[in-house]
Amino acid sequence: MFPQLPSPVFRPHAEVLLDFYIDVSLRMLQTMQRLSELNLQLGRDLLADSGVNVQQLMASKNAQQSNAPLVAQFSRAQPGSQLRH
Repeated sequence: MFPQLPSPVFRPHAEVLLDFYIDVSLRMLQTMQRLSELNLQLGRDLLADSGVNVQQLMASKNAQQSNAPLVAQFSRAQPGSQLRH
């Protein structure tokens, strides 16, 4: 009644394409997962640095001592801040 879909000639090509798309999709998902893990680690590191800097700020005796941790924190937290120098 209906012809066989897909045709036997086209089937191996379609399987190769499907395998390729599945492989690309899996690699994209793995890359996004790794990027998310790195972003999460960066956030944790920045929070830890902020905690240390707040402790140093609260323990400082004068204004000159208190500015050093803040300047260091902001220079690390700004993307591309090292490229401008």
